[in-house]
Amino acid sequence: MRETQQFITIPNPSAAPEAQEASGVADKLIRTARRWALVVAVLVTLNFALAVYQLAITNDPRIFFTHQIFIPFLALSYTFLGRATISRRPRNAIGWIFLCAGTFYLLTGLAASVVDQHRLGLPLPSATALPDLAYWLGNWAWLPAQILPLTFVFLLFPDGHLPSRHWRSIGWAAGLSLFLLTLALATHPGPVSDWGTAANPYGIAGAEQILDCLLYTSPSPRDGL
Repeated sequence: MRETQQFITIPNPSAAPEAQEASGVADKLIRTARRWALVVAVLVTLNFALAVYQLAITNDPRIFFTHQIFIPFLALSYTFLGRATISRRPRNAIGWIFLCAGTFYLLTGLAASVVDQHRLGLPLPSATALPDLAYWLGNWAWLPAQILPLTFVFLLFPDGHLPSRHWRSIGWAAGLSLFLLTLALATHPGPVSDWGTAANPYGIAGAEQILDCLLYTSPSPRDGL
């Protein structure tokens, strides 16, 4: 009779610690995403409360329905979409892009609320720099909020990586373009009518020509798609 041979698999002693370490990192990323989403949700609620307060004082629903419902909705949508993605694929960059987009929409909405209150002469907290900070954020925070999900999610879909090495130049060009445009909007003294920005209290005086070159010569990150 032919004897059957049994093979015993010897476990790799180094595999278990590596797996535990990877699982620990994933758990930390998921917890970070949950806390991040919670903070955004709380601040979106505050933003909506400010919008309702403005509506009650001014009795003018135009800004309320065009900005203060739409922007918080986008902030919450992207934030919880990012949280859901990270809870299943914590190392997928798309989930973190969604979280960042939601955060930038939150900043855009908060800035719009404070700017509206300042223009309407409504009372603001005692922090005198709050209106200036709101005007500054309102000039640039909307750009990454729109471009991040429209450009980089498509580049990295579905696994969070570029389709091939040939796409690296497009990814780097899109990232650099977004950075330069955001930097120009954040530092331009303004107002820049073509971009719809207001006077920038933190703008760099005398740098208008250089920043105009960035704004009007830098390609849009969406041009590569």
